[in-house]
Amino acid sequence: MRDGLRFCYTPPEYAPPVSPAPVSQKGYVTFGSFNNLAKLTPEVIETWSAILKAVPNARLVLKWKSLGDAEIRERLVVRFAQHGIDTARIDCRGWSTHPQMLAEYGEIDIALDPFPFSGGLSSCDALYMGVPVLTLPGELPISRQTGSFLDALGLTDWIASSREDYIDKAVALAGKADLLDCLRQNLREKMLTSQLCGGAAYARTIESALSALHMANARLPIPSTLT
Repeated sequence: MRDGLRFCYTPPEYAPPVSPAPVSQKGYVTFGSFNNLAKLTPEVIETWSAILKAVPNARLVLKWKSLGDAEIRERLVVRFAQHGIDTARIDCRGWSTHPQMLAEYGEIDIALDPFPFSGGLSSCDALYMGVPVLTLPGELPISRQTGSFLDALGLTDWIASSREDYIDKAVALAGKADLLDCLRQNLREKMLTSQLCGGAAYARTIESALSALHMANARLPIPSTLT
C-alpha cells in the first residue's frame, strides 16, 4: 500500500502480557471485532457470516459499549441468523474498562476489520495484544487505516484485495494454528520496533512537511491588492 501512517500508537502501560493463541487451547478459531457497531454494514454482516459458514466450528466475539443492552444484542445476532448463522456462535459483549478490553483480546485469534470504515485505535490495540487483523482497504483514507498499519508491520498477506479475497484469506488463515501462535508471540515486538510506534520520527516528518509548506508559501508573490 505505502500510503503512510495517519497517526502513531503509544502502547498503554497497563496492557497485559500477550497470551497464547486461544485456538491452541480451544481447538477452534475465534474471530473478533471490538469496533463501533455503526461500522457493521449489511455487507460486513453478510461477509462475516460467509466466513463463519466456511469455518463451521469458529466463533465470533463482538464487543462494543451498546452491546450491554439486551435489545441491541438481540437485533445484532438476528442479523447473523438471517444469513443462517446459529446465534450461539456469536458472543456479544458490552462496555468494560480499557485494561479489561485489552485482556479480552486474549480470547481472539483473528480480528476482522469492518469495511469501508476500518478500525483505528481498535486495530492498534488488537495488534499490540498479538492479534493479527484482516482488512479490506477501500478508496477513502478512513478505509485504509488498518491496511497502513499492516503494511508498516510487513503483514501485507493480511490485506485483502476484494470481498471474495477477504473471505478466502479468513478461511485459509483460520486453518493455520501454528502461524497464528507464531504471529501472536512476535507481533508486539515487531510493532514496538516499527514506525507505527515511532512517535518521535513521525513528529519530525510532520515538522519537515510544515516547514516545507511554510517555505513554499514564503516564495509566493504578494498579490497586487496588498501592496
